[in-house]
Amino acid sequence: MRDLKNNLTSSKSTKNTKVRRGKSFGYQVLGFGAGGITVTPINVDYLIIAAGGGAGSGGGGGGGMRTSYPGGTKMTLDKSVNTITIGAGVAPGSCVGAGGCSEIVSGTTLTSAGGGKGDGQPLACTVRANSRDGGAGGAGTAAGQCQPQPAGQGNVPPVSPPQGANGGQKQYIAGGGGGGGGASGGTGGTGQALPAPQNPPFRGLGVGGPGGNGTSNSITGSSTTYAGGGGGFAYWPGYDAGSGGSGGGGKGSSHGQGPNQSAQAGTDGLGGGAGGSAGLRGGNGRIIVRYPTACASRISIAPGSNSTATTGCCTYATFNVSGTLTLTG
Repeated sequence: MRDLKNNLTSSKSTKNTKVRRGKSFGYQVLGFGAGGITVTPINVDYLIIAAGGGAGSGGGGGGGMRTSYPGGTKMTLDKSVNTITIGAGVAPGSCVGAGGCSEIVSGTTLTSAGGGKGDGQPLACTVRANSRDGGAGGAGTAAGQCQPQPAGQGNVPPVSPPQGANGGQKQYIAGGGGGGGGASGGTGGTGQALPAPQNPPFRGLGVGGPGGNGTSNSITGSSTTYAGGGGGFAYWPGYDAGSGGSGGGGKGSSHGQGPNQSAQAGTDGLGGGAGGSAGLRGGNGRIIVRYPTACASRISIAPGSNSTATTGCCTYATFNVSGTLTLTG
């Protein structure tokens, strides 16, 4: 009887041990396994460039530009996997054409808005008025039901410091320039209406407005200008199209066929706005994250088409395509 009692006690103990192990394993899967690994947060500097806007006859706005460098408030990365999204430039349609947003998602989210689309028909299609408002505003057109302002508005949605400037106005056929991105971005130039050579009273021709200059930044250790606005269209050969703003803005078309007369798309990686009038797309955006080199062993980025480099005591990760920044330890 004593042996039987001992066997039963041993079996009960073994059964309870299995239950405890099962509970422990289940906690790991449902807790840390599903919710992410706890990491020590790290403060980083950032530069977030959205995509530039596509062009109508007026230039697209430069992508919104937000940065902490130099001297601004850094972002805290406090998750093991932090998501990086790079905005893509798109060609304009009747109600689309604003560049894609770029953002960093960790415990908090920081977003730069895409540049506004250059002018087009004032269709009552969306609240954003043919997407002419954005990080930096696209060039405007005549006011209408869905476009109460004569030019696309920059810094939409509003942040401080501002992420971009307003676009320029269109005068008759001549297109205005898109606004430049960033806190120092320039307002797009207004198209100039001039008399037609064959018919001076007709003021439908003219010179395209220049795109607004973008904003420079040296987060990589050397100064680069980003988010220039696209130049405006000039209707007649011999009339000058608007130049693209510094920072990747495309020049406008002067209604000719030669290489110096055709419009240019915005520059990828700089978030430049497209030049009017060929329906071109804005340039893709970029994100740069800068952190102490002493922390570099804790950080990995993906996919491999993105890169890291070191300048002085700091390392920076450059994202040209959407990906992840993984933090360990």
